[in-house]
Amino acid sequence: MEDIQDTRSSMELENELWKLIQDANTECDNKILSGMVWNGMSIWLSSENQFNFKAFYDLAVEKKVTYPQTFKFNNMFYSFTNFEDLENFYISSIRWIQQCLSECWTKKAQIQSEYESLITAAKERENITIKSE
Repeated sequence: MEDIQDTRSSMELENELWKLIQDANTECDNKILSGMVWNGMSIWLSSENQFNFKAFYDLAVEKKVTYPQTFKFNNMFYSFTNFEDLENFYISSIRWIQQCLSECWTKKAQIQSEYESLITAAKERENITIKSE
């Protein structure tokens, strides 16, 4: 079987790599934002919501919250009746974010690994072309 030589320039490959990394970041952001499901409810984890959940959790840790506390998750309402219930939710959201980030970092590392050798080979080809001219 014949090897097909990649003829893309190092700049083209670096631009493709940058685009693929940006696409992976966008995919990760979207998954964090809208992919979490807790107790059968879709949870919208915008930056604002993450901040609000963290602030509320911090107040609850310091016992500055009375129960029940009702939150609206998309179009559903949920009442936290005790700290353990709230803690379960908050820790689940943190784990969700960590899982999404870990998957994204793994994907980006694989993409970068695949492109490093292509970019190195392209730079070597370009260097040989410049020297021979």
